[in-house]
Amino acid sequence: MGFVRNLTGKTAANAAIKGADIQSEAATLAAEQVGIAGEQAGTLVGDAGTLAGRQISQGGRQAGALLDPFQAVGQQGVDQASFLTDPQAQFDFLQNNPLFQLGLDNANRQTSQLAASRGRLSAGDTLTQLNNNALLTASPLIAQQKQSIGDLLNLGQGTAFNQGNILQNTAGSRANITQNTGLNLANILQGTSANQGNLLTGAAASEAAGLVGAANARSAGAANVLNLGAQIGGYFSDPALKTNINLIGNENGFNIYSWDWNKEANELGLFGSNSGVMANEVLKKEPKAISIDRGYMKVNYGMIGVSH
Repeated sequence: MGFVRNLTGKTAANAAIKGADIQSEAATLAAEQVGIAGEQAGTLVGDAGTLAGRQISQGGRQAGALLDPFQAVGQQGVDQASFLTDPQAQFDFLQNNPLFQLGLDNANRQTSQLAASRGRLSAGDTLTQLNNNALLTASPLIAQQKQSIGDLLNLGQGTAFNQGNILQNTAGSRANITQNTGLNLANILQGTSANQGNLLTGAAASEAAGLVGAANARSAGAANVLNLGAQIGGYFSDPALKTNINLIGNENGFNIYSWDWNKEANELGLFGSNSGVMANEVLKKEPKAISIDRGYMKVNYGMIGVSH
């Protein structure tokens, strides 16, 4: 399992933290620029201009304070998904995950059964395949989690771009204040209130988007674990576990049936009705897709291209 230790993801984690730092620095610079614009307006229009400058400085400080949580949101995502960045956490997560272990055990069982049937249990290619099973089992999950980190990084880039626009708009506002002085005083006060509202609204919306993105990333990772376990482990589809069997269609060359689980299936935790293929029919066409669990046949639907 040493391969897990090499899938560190530290570069992506550091980039996420750096992105949060850039956001904080850009917010501070934007606040300073707004403050300078307020001071210049105050010099030109006297007490009224000073009041406008104070309003702009206050808005910039409030905007900067609202941007501070973005760094905390980025750190929260890293903390809650530590196995994406910490090789030891990745290793511990996979070792303690029952679905991962189930998938790996089934993959190793299939490899051993195939090797035994060919009399190659101790052969080098069999040992290599057993070592590769762990990597093949973990790779889809880790790839999905890396994609989630990339989504968080994209959010940080978008925030930095918006902050650049704030700086540009602030510079333009300062030029207008210098040119129009007293005439623009009322517009400055009105525009400051509107800009503050936009900053508050935009910051809150971005913060909410970051929280939702982090939650979705974690949900996607959990769903990937479930799908991974099901894909590798297969599904019970032995006719001996079914009753009231009815042919309902065909998919990818395989007959599709509906059925009710019988008492033997109930003992395996299977209840109610279901639909899919018959393991005995799959065994004839695609024997590699069949595995045995507690004396009953399972079907790996991913190997036969059937979605039921």
